[in-house]
Amino acid sequence: MHNDQDATLRDMVHRAAKWFPNNEAVVDDICRYTYAELLDKVQRMAKLLHTQGVRKGDRVALLLYPSANHVVALFGAIELGAIPVALHLRESPATISATLDRLSPRALVYDCSLAEVAAHIRNTVPMITAYIGSVCERTPQQAIDACSDVVIPRDLDNYELDFRPMPLKSTDTAVIALSSGTTGLPKGIMHTHRTLVESARGGAYVWSTTPHSCIVNMSTTAFIG
Repeated sequence: MHNDQDATLRDMVHRAAKWFPNNEAVVDDICRYTYAELLDKVQRMAKLLHTQGVRKGDRVALLLYPSANHVVALFGAIELGAIPVALHLRESPATISATLDRLSPRALVYDCSLAEVAAHIRNTVPMITAYIGSVCERTPQQAIDACSDVVIPRDLDNYELDFRPMPLKSTDTAVIALSSGTTGLPKGIMHTHRTLVESARGGAYVWSTTPHSCIVNMSTTAFIG
């Protein structure tokens, strides 16, 4: 574990799972994970991404609604050392594909209900070589059944992290956040682990959160959802 000034987002998740394993970490209408369960899902997600060819520094695009499994996919990429970037769900498939051309991601994690958008991306963004489905409370069962890709969390038990991911530094890029795109295509804004860790610490102070606090989140990690 690094000293506090060198902590990464990976460290934060591991620390929470160590100190508060039975506290609830993320909850939605279909999933409820403690910190210990979340870390297990995150590490399995990291293994899944690795088997799909994702490595440290690769971008992982997220076409996901706000959900517990959005968190799993986000931190699964971070656990591996990859860089997650959440896409704007309200954009047209053409705009999403053009944005992905700029980002050059290795993998796309998409909600199974957005299979048509994912199909458009398959045909227009050849640099993406890995596709992973995901579910949330708004994903129809028929969309899940029709998905031919690996689906999280359903298939995560088939993957177990059996190696130590590459080291991370606080100055490494942790996440790419897209701008609103009001003046053209959304632009990727790179955030380091240090800036996001300090933002989390500042938020905890401002909101006076405790290990038992609950925050209702209605947005994704994208700018406009």
